[in-house]
Amino acid sequence: MKKLKLLILPLVFLFIFIFQTQSFGLTALEIIKKSQDIVRGQSSKGTMEMTIIKPKWKRTMVMDFWEDGRDKFFTRITSPAKDAGVSSLKIEKNMWNYLPNIERTIKIPPSLMSQPWLGSDFTNDDLVRENSLELDFTHNLLGEEVINGTKSYKVELIPKQDAAVVWGKIIYYVDVKDFLPVKEEFYDEDGKLIRLMIFSDVKKMHDRLIPAKMEMIPINKEGNKTILIYKDIQFNVKISDEIFSLRNLKEGK
Repeated sequence: MKKLKLLILPLVFLFIFIFQTQSFGLTALEIIKKSQDIVRGQSSKGTMEMTIIKPKWKRTMVMDFWEDGRDKFFTRITSPAKDAGVSSLKIEKNMWNYLPNIERTIKIPPSLMSQPWLGSDFTNDDLVRENSLELDFTHNLLGEEVINGTKSYKVELIPKQDAAVVWGKIIYYVDVKDFLPVKEEFYDEDGKLIRLMIFSDVKKMHDRLIPAKMEMIPINKEGNKTILIYKDIQFNVKISDEIFSLRNLKEGK
């Protein structure tokens, strides 16, 4: 019996070690990367609805979008009719908007990157630097916390010294089970909370679970927020390079 215990104990410790390594052995960067890979894939295309809410009014737009890797993104509004055809193109760090009512393509200069994207609480910079969570920050795993009933990793992101990032830090919460984003907190250089991004309505879309709803909430603008809802999305699809061109931006073919 004693010999049997001596044989079993190492197996128990080995099992515990393997379990802990699989569950808790990821670095903060690996957690962020895993989360980003799930919600983006290698490429994606679909339809989303964006509702901009202000204290005295709100408006909703529907748009088609295409994304290839982390450096190419294109979106075109399909409704309402008065906004149909308004398009945005991102290639690496460059961004253009097309306004059909004046038939003009506008390249967004660095000085306007912090301005609202299509009048929302998202900025032009949010689109251009969507891969910066992995590249422009150092990552620290602060532990775990329950957010809205979901046990989540709490990851602190601090901008690298040479990174052109407007935030003093970001706190990113990731579901420990499915590695889906739960919440992002954006702080200025003085440590003041400026805005929140809340992810919800997790559902299966195409071949994976993703949060279908995202809310961007500015802290210092009471009654303001922007809601993005995925209506349809497909991952890891082949997308023509012609989609991400200035000609397509204008002609919409």
